Amino acid sequence: MNRSAKLWQILRGPMIRPLGKSPIGLPGDVQRTFHSAARRLAEATQNQRRDEDIRAPLIRLVDPQSGQLQGPFKPLDILAKIDRKEFMLLQVTEGPKSVEKRQEWSMNELPICRLVSKRESYKREREKKKTAAPSAPKMFQLTWNVTGNDLSHKVAKARRDLERGHVVRVVVVSKKGTARVIPGSLEEERRLAMVDQLQADLCAPSSEGGGNIARMRSEPLWKNRRVIAELTLDPITK
Repeated sequence: MNRSAKLWQILRGPMIRPLGKSPIGLPGDVQRTFHSAARRLAEATQNQRRDEDIRAPLIRLVDPQSGQLQGPFKPLDILAKIDRKEFMLLQVTEGPKSVEKRQEWSMNELPICRLVSKRESYKREREKKKTAAPSAPKMFQLTWNVTGNDLSHKVAKARRDLERGHVVRVVVVSKKGTARVIPGSLEEERRLAMVDQLQADLCAPSSEGGGNIARMRSEPLWKNRRVIAELTLDPITK
C-alpha cells in the first residue's frame, strides 16, 4: 500500500461532525467526482491558506488516489489525524467569505483542500528553481584608464551580484580617440595584466573563507586587436 493510500485509510476513520445544523442537502458523507482536478488544483503558492490558517469551518477534501471530492470535514479533524511532519493541508479554492460565519452551507460553497506531502513539495520547488529561465547577466563596463577607486567599487558590486547567484559580464573598452594597441607593446602587456587581475579579483573567495565565488565561463574574448575585452563569469553555488 503506497503512502497516499495509507494516509487516506487513516482519514476514512470516524470524523467529528460539525456542531449545530447540518449542511443543506448533506444527510451523510457526500462524494463527487472532481473532473477538473488537474486544472483547478494548482501548485501550492505562498498566498494559499494551509493548516490552521484555513478559516472555513467545513471543507471538501480531494481523495489522493481517485481525485474525487470527499466530505464535508472539519479542517482541525483532518489535522489531528495526519502526520504533521510529513503532510500539510492546503486550501486550493476559495469559498464565499460568508461561509466562515454561517451555520448552514451547500456543498458547492465549501472550499476545496488537498493533502500535500511536504517532502514532495520541497522537491518540486527545488526542481522549479533548477529549470527556471536564467535571468539576464548583470552588465559592468569599464575603460582601460579606469581609476583605482572606480575599479574597486565596480569589482565589489559585481562580486555581490555573483554571490547572489547572478551571471556577470564585464566589458572593458577604450575611450574614443584612443590609439590602437601595437602588438607586443607595453600597453598590450598592461591590458593583458589588467584582465588577468580582473579575473582573479572577481573569482576570489569571500571574506568568510571557502572556495572561489565564481568561475570564468570561457577565456576572455578580445575584439579589435585588444581594444575590447569581454569576461563572462558564472556564480559557484554552494
